[in-house]
Amino acid sequence: MDDGGNRLGFQFAAVSLAGEDGTGSDVTGTRARIATFAAVLMRHPRLHCTVEAHCGPTAPPSIAFSYSLERAELIIAELMRHGVGRERITPVGHGKRISASVAMLRSTHPNARSARHGNGWAELFLHFPATQAASCMELPRRPDYSPPVPPEKGAASCLGGMRGPHRLAHGHAIDEPVSEDTDGRGSRGSGGLSSAANPESRRGRVCLIS
Repeated sequence: MDDGGNRLGFQFAAVSLAGEDGTGSDVTGTRARIATFAAVLMRHPRLHCTVEAHCGPTAPPSIAFSYSLERAELIIAELMRHGVGRERITPVGHGKRISASVAMLRSTHPNARSARHGNGWAELFLHFPATQAASCMELPRRPDYSPPVPPEKGAASCLGGMRGPHRLAHGHAIDEPVSEDTDGRGSRGSGGLSSAANPESRRGRVCLIS
């Protein structure tokens, strides 16, 4: 898959998908891409998917994370409309921590162009389960601006991701809605952190990147 082939667009400053012609965004064919990923997920029932959503770099810090999670849930609703089970999808809210980062400004990835234009976006990643012959694999590869994933967190993703929500780079999996402090970084609900090794606590979780 070409760089950016897994990215989805939104109307500017809204929780609604961009038009197929890129209206309100610089991403074209958003609904067609969702349909393509849904078809792959339906064809391969052991795959898990993460939906990672971003706000533009000028989004108000106080709402950036919660807004990006709303966008992720919108994508999940579309995938479910195509028949994908909710338990196979993890929503992730990045807020604007990546869209406003120095690494993004230096990147040549198509998402960097979106960020420079002030737009948010979402990305879909597929997780293939580990086998005796090979470790878990994630596709497509992460962009050059993505924070590195610590090896132990990558392992947790492979072990837990196929059956429910799981780890993402520098993220916290939480069991309750996210509240946000004044700088927009977010805070955990009273349920606290959930163990990636506990399959009973995974279903219906959201991930907050902080």
